[in-house]
Amino acid sequence: MSARIRMWTESECTLFKHLYSRFGKDFRLISEHFKDRSYTQVRSHYYNIMAKKQDSRKPQQTQMETLKYIVFDAIEPLD
Repeated sequence: MSARIRMWTESECTLFKHLYSRFGKDFRLISEHFKDRSYTQVRSHYYNIMAKKQDSRKPQQTQMETLKYIVFDAIEPLD
């Protein structure tokens, strides 16, 4: 029997955010508020959210680094 992956609904995500703000990383306690989500699913959901946040920050960092090089390359050194 294979495990079936089910996407998180908008209401589940909202509830997760509320519970996370209340209980922090106590995923066992958070999972007790979901009748159809296990501790592992709740913990994985958190780390998937964090991974997406990290990915969304990377382009900004790259753009800032690019801008830094453009600005410094445009400045001519004093002789």
